[in-house]
Amino acid sequence: MLKDLAGGLWRLVVRPAFVIEVRDGTARLRRGEAPAGLVAEFSDVARDFGIQSGTIYGVRGRHGLTLDFSTVVPTAAHQRFRNVLSVHRHRIKGA
Repeated sequence: MLKDLAGGLWRLVVRPAFVIEVRDGTARLRRGEAPAGLVAEFSDVARDFGIQSGTIYGVRGRHGLTLDFSTVVPTAAHQRFRNVLSVHRHRIKGA
C-alpha cells in the first residue's frame, strides 16, 4: 500500500509520456502517444503472463524513457515489457 501511494505521488510530479492499462488481458492506451505495435505487443506479454489488470507508465527521465508498473503487474513480466519497449523506442516521440 505504501508503494502504491509513493508511486501515485511520483506520477503527480513526473507526468508520464504514456499510460497503458491492461484490462482482461488486453492492453489499451489511456493517455499520451504510443505506437499501436507497442500496445499490441504489451497485450501479448500480458496474455503470456496471465495479467488481467494493471497499469504501465512510460516515464521520461535523465536516461531516456523508462517503464514504471503498478504493483499488480508481476515483477517477472517487467523485463519482457522493457524488451518490447526497446524494439519500439525509435517510434516514440522524445524517447
